[in-house]
Parts: sequence; C-alpha cells; structure tokens
Amino acid sequence: MPSLPTYRVGLIVPSSNVAMETEVPALLRAYEHVTGVSFTFHGARTRMKKLTAEALLAMDREDATCAAYLGDAPCDVQAYACLVAVMVQGRWAHGAVAERLHAAAAESGRPAPVVTSAGALDPPRAAARPVDPRVRQLRRAAGVAGARVSVAVR
Repeated sequence: MPSLPTYRVGLIVPSSNVAMETEVPALLRAYEHVTGVSFTFHGARTRMKKLTAEALLAMDREDATCAAYLGDAPCDVQAYACLVAVMVQGRWAHGAVAERLHAAAAESGRPAPVVTSAGALDPPRAAARPVDPRVRQLRRAAGVAGARVSVAVR
C-alpha cells in the first residue's frame, strides 16, 4: 500500500489569537482518522496588543516576516488568519496581502500558496482566481474540494 502524503500547513495568527491553532488542527486531525492523510502545523505570530485600526495595520506590516519564517519549514500552504487586520484595509485588500506573503515566502526560497481568511469571505472574487494545483490537492485531501478560498500564486 502506498504511503499517503503529509502536508505542512503554516498558520499566521495575531499574538492574541488562540482559536486557529486549536480549531484548524482539530478539524484536519479528524480528517486524518478517516483518510490517513496527515498534516503538520507550523505557527508564526504577529504582535497584536490592542484592537484598534492603527494596531491592526501595524500588526499587518509584520506578516511578511512571519511568511518568511514559515518558508523555513517549508510549508505546502500558508493560512493567514488575521481577518480584521486585512478587512480594515478595505475590500479586496486580501489579494494584496496574499501576494505580499507569497512574495516573502518566495524570497526565503520556499514559495507556498497563501490562503487568507478575509479572501474566503469574498467568494465572487475568490472564484475568479486561479487555484494552485497544490492547494486544490490539499483541499481535496481535507474534504473541502468545493470550498472557495482566495489563493495568490505568483
């Protein structure tokens, strides 16, 4: 029997966020029990002490460093879970954020597709973007093949 793949998932979260690092692994661990496909999780935090527009924008400026650090893992995909920090920048800012994070990971020598929580909330725009085959494979493995997410691949 051929061995099933293991996918590395990088999570970029605000320093005060405890949900993503528990909920995403729990969801994918449940899938592992059914399919045998496995996942490892690698986290990077960006500092957030206050929930103000200024603090969110400052936090968002640190995200490229986090993406570069996750590139050292190397991750198969990076998930940027700083929803409010992106949304405070305006509609469709998630595309620019995803591109910036992808570029930072690529500069570190390990490019990876980037999925943003803000982009997942914009299905019409997300549906218009090409989906990297690696992300499509990860989505199938996770049982969410039909889900629409924003993915920047450059």
